Order: sequence, then structure tokens, then C-alpha cells
Amino acid sequence: MDLLVRGKGYLVVGGTAGMGLASARALAGDGASVVVVGRDAARAEHAAAEIREAGAARAYGLSFDVGVAGQAEEAVAEAVELLGRLDGVAVTTGILGKEPIESPEEMWIGALRDVVLGTTRTVEAALPDLTSTRGTIATTAAYSVRSPELVRLP
Repeated sequence: MDLLVRGKGYLVVGGTAGMGLASARALAGDGASVVVVGRDAARAEHAAAEIREAGAARAYGLSFDVGVAGQAEEAVAEAVELLGRLDGVAVTTGILGKEPIESPEEMWIGALRDVVLGTTRTVEAALPDLTSTRGTIATTAAYSVRSPELVRLP
């Protein structure tokens, strides 16, 4: 498949597993350079190494939590430095990880921070670079990692 991405640079937030990793693999498989971002540094580097082993010339792993103020801007700046340009951003974050949560309110706060704020902050940080390259933005909201048995009600 030709995604018309050869020689372009993409940032994939939430790129260490699931839809994000699959997106990064597809982009790299068609000749793009990718930066995958996740909260866990070891997982981010492992994902990038896996993509490089599959034949991608340039794949990098970075550890940032884009739900935290300032970290989306840092992630975008480092991605631009590594890639030399930014042609697209995919934000595929889930919420908080898989540890149990204590209440529905905690779940909603986590979802707002990780999915809504993380997505908004990343897109806002990337817009100047994407405007100059006429780049693309793709976002998802993956809350399905939560199953009812992980919520402990009082």
C-alpha cells in the first residue's frame, strides 16, 4: 500500500501499543520516519526498536505524558529535532494505564486529562510545524482499555 508518506516525518503519541503502534508500523513500512511517544521510556524505545528491526530507517522512542502541562510541547519539539520536519501527528492515547481505579469520578478525571487535554495539548503544540508542511492530524479516543471489573466502587 502506498500511503504517500515516503520521506516524511510523523509523531505518534500513544505509539507503544495498540492502534498507535500499528499506525507507526504502517507509516514506517511505507517509508516515513516516526517518533513514538508513550509514558514508559522502555516501552517507547522497544516499540521504536521493533519498527527499526522491520526495516524502517528512522524510528525513535520518547517518554512523555502529554496529559501533563508542558510535556506535549516538549514531545513535539524533540520530534521535530529528531525528524527535521513534522508532516503529521497521530494521537492514540488511552487512559491512565491498566491499574485499577477507585471511582467513576477518578476515571472521568483521568480520561479528561489523558485523552482530552493530552490530545488538545499535542495538536496545539504541533500546529505551527504542521502548518508549514501542510501536515495532517489524526486523533482517536481509546477508552476501551477499561473494563468494568477494574473500577472499584465504594
